[in-house]
Amino acid sequence: MPTTLLRGGLVIDGSGAEARRADVLIREDRIAEIGEVSDADCVLDVGGLVVAPGFIDCHSHSDLYLLEDPFAAPKVAQGVTTEIVGNCGFGPFPLRSEAARRAMEALVPPAEQPDSPREFASLADYRAALQRRGTAVNVAALAPHGAIRLSVMGGDDRPATGEELAQMRGLVREAMEQGAVGLSFGLLYAPGCFTPMEEMVALGEVVAPFARPLVFHVRNECDRFEESVAEAIEIGRQSGAPVHISHLKVADPARWGQVGKTLARIDAARGQEQRVTCDQYPYTAGSSPFQTLLPPWSLAGGATKLLERLRDSATRERIATALSGSEEIPGWDNLSRRIGWDRSVVGSAPGVEGYEGKSIAQIAQETGKLPADLVCDLLLSTRGAAIGIWHQMCEEDVRTVMPHPAQMVGSDGLPAPGKPHPRLWGTFPRVLGRYVRELGLLTLEQAIHKMTGRPAATFGLAERGLLRAGYYADVCVFDPARIIDHATWDEPTLPPEGIVHVLCNGLATLQDGVRSEGRPGRFSAPRGRPLA
Repeated sequence: MPTTLLRGGLVIDGSGAEARRADVLIREDRIAEIGEVSDADCVLDVGGLVVAPGFIDCHSHSDLYLLEDPFAAPKVAQGVTTEIVGNCGFGPFPLRSEAARRAMEALVPPAEQPDSPREFASLADYRAALQRRGTAVNVAALAPHGAIRLSVMGGDDRPATGEELAQMRGLVREAMEQGAVGLSFGLLYAPGCFTPMEEMVALGEVVAPFARPLVFHVRNECDRFEESVAEAIEIGRQSGAPVHISHLKVADPARWGQVGKTLARIDAARGQEQRVTCDQYPYTAGSSPFQTLLPPWSLAGGATKLLERLRDSATRERIATALSGSEEIPGWDNLSRRIGWDRSVVGSAPGVEGYEGKSIAQIAQETGKLPADLVCDLLLSTRGAAIGIWHQMCEEDVRTVMPHPAQMVGSDGLPAPGKPHPRLWGTFPRVLGRYVRELGLLTLEQAIHKMTGRPAATFGLAERGLLRAGYYADVCVFDPARIIDHATWDEPTLPPEGIVHVLCNGLATLQDGVRSEGRPGRFSAPRGRPLA
């Protein structure tokens, strides 16, 4: 059997344990030995470099992108070997109604390859498509609540009936049996924003026996952020399922510096032996579809209804009134009013690419349009597919969350044309270069644990996340003195520096900084559960 030896590196095994000098022997797709090893078929001298488990991106939106770019260029360049997709309540399965399919079209950038599949009836179908295509990274998938609710109820703004809830519970159970690593909710987005707590508890009760987390993009990240995190924790308590909070942040400048209150609430739940974790990206801006700026009532009925409303002058006027803050809607973030149009930037706008990289305030000045009208026109021109970047957080909060014991690292990277958020290309090297080496906020051992062992344990990824004999040989080798991100707002797709070798299931996807054409990735099943 062929063997590869990583000789003389500083091994940081992903458990949080102290680094040590050791050789790592890989035999086929597994780690065979860690210690002093004499020889192998292929020997790579990694003296002076860190040998770590391949990074796990626990918050990815590469669901369909991996079917177009199976080499996963933005992630392999960062040392990522596993992506967890299906976050924020949306994904390409299970799409079992026309409403679900139309909503997916509006939330995902247009395919660059027309023959690339985009719709799947089940997780098993999505998994099969990935396996046929092959990928350079392993993939694990959350069951997306939004797709499930749309498949059963369309985009209706109302509670589910008993029969509808039973159908949704059936779809959740099916996804768990087919290998989903949890159930995600996007409560800022439609149809998640229409979902009452009782419905989520009922779905969580299906997930609880599988010991997999409920993953929340919480309902409000501004003035009701603490309440929204409390809601997620309470859903977990009542249903018995673990809870994971996505991209923990405060997106309201009026409440910057207060994220510690939310961490205290998480600590209290953990003190009661409730499993609560969170992820975070190392930036002070977020990114999401422009639809998320609109009041929830305008999103009812799905994408087709939204576009109809945007074409109606009276409805547009009502939307503008809401965006100005004149119409108070309980629980709605109204993000644009809180951060301002100068902090709301167009990232991706297929068909109106000249807007990309500019703020809404800047475009409004150039065109003479009012910002609210401009947003409506932008959504119409892109058929709802425009993606924004929101400069909404503060550095102090980023640094407060990062060292917390519940935190782990996720990019929240949304592959899109134009000028996507630089987190897509920079997240993991940015943590290691800026926050570990330059600022000393974390040790290397702590940071790597948050990128490997902790997410593997949280999402039950079998035999991944650690450098341990018998585990899969997912490995990232990097130079701790050089590693850093280079992606910027103006040039968001610049690759990082300092990643030397990346191996996925024992095969190189990056060697001496050069990407290979290999596709050794696999679909990762939760620990102890065979795939149906």
